[in-house]
Amino acid sequence: MGNHEYGIGGNGQRQTTANMSMEIINKMAELKINLIKEDLVCPIIKEQKICFYGIDDIWKNKPEFNNLPEKDNSYPLIFLTHNPDGILYYPKNKKQPDLTLSGHTHGGQVWLPFIGPVGNAGIKLDKKYYRGQQIYNNLPIYISVGVGESGGAIRFLSRPEISIIEIR
Repeated sequence: MGNHEYGIGGNGQRQTTANMSMEIINKMAELKINLIKEDLVCPIIKEQKICFYGIDDIWKNKPEFNNLPEKDNSYPLIFLTHNPDGILYYPKNKKQPDLTLSGHTHGGQVWLPFIGPVGNAGIKLDKKYYRGQQIYNNLPIYISVGVGESGGAIRFLSRPEISIIEIR
């Protein structure tokens, strides 16, 4: 879940739209789509165990990592966080993610050459964490530009994207 599902904007400080979280949770359940929220899910894909750990939106709830195992390197782990700042909460005493997937920033929406994003997505991380593949404290993180907008239907040098990530 992200801040817009909860109707939260402006760095968690104001309500921007109706809280649609329960409606979305119910629809996902109806469609049999698992919501990975404060949970570790480990499907077997091509005879390989791969685990996903997702947190709730950090502006709504402080993340909990109770269901995350200690340092077990026998399987790859992908950390899911709507806001790239979720990586700031990741505990050092737990298994570190092999990859973090995030969004929230819309790639800056308006991106100027040599300057970067014009707006402010309310994240604590540096502007380089608004899009693409980055490294934070030796942890790989991919921040998707996504397909939506926030604060108006405008984009400049920040084309909408659906990311396809091949994991080997």
